[in-house]
Amino acid sequence: MRLKTLLCMSLVTLLPACQMMENHPDIAEQIEQEHEIAQQIAVDVWQHISQNLAFDFADNSRIASQRNWYLKHPSYMQRVAKRAKPFLYLIVERLEKQNMPLELALLPIVESAFDPFAYSHGRAAGMWQFVPATGKRFGMKQTWWYDGRRDVMASTDGAIAYLTYLNEM
Repeated sequence: MRLKTLLCMSLVTLLPACQMMENHPDIAEQIEQEHEIAQQIAVDVWQHISQNLAFDFADNSRIASQRNWYLKHPSYMQRVAKRAKPFLYLIVERLEKQNMPLELALLPIVESAFDPFAYSHGRAAGMWQFVPATGKRFGMKQTWWYDGRRDVMASTDGAIAYLTYLNEM
């Protein structure tokens, strides 16, 4: 019963907004332009990462095997890229602010496929896959109601702090 009530309330709220859009084509046009800008930013972020890759590595059979798997599964990479879209700009921005290599923005592909709610059998959680103790150590609060490891902004800041710490060891 509550579901029907919520659905009716949602429709009652959305209907006037939709009618307003019909009466104001300039608003609809503005929304479309903003959508196109967002699409361009998403493309530009991926291009920006690819143009700023800094790691030098020796290509070996293990790397070739992993690269070939990703190349053979383009639909998987499309799903991951779609999932990354809301977060990637933030991650790149924060990495650049800390003068860290942009390759690190790709780490969540391997860790969680950019799923903020990923959970492993080893109790690692979130896009960056922090175990509880490491998450707490790097500033991610964890309570009954909130887990900072699943908070994209908190876990990204924690990941950058953790990766900086590992680099300085």
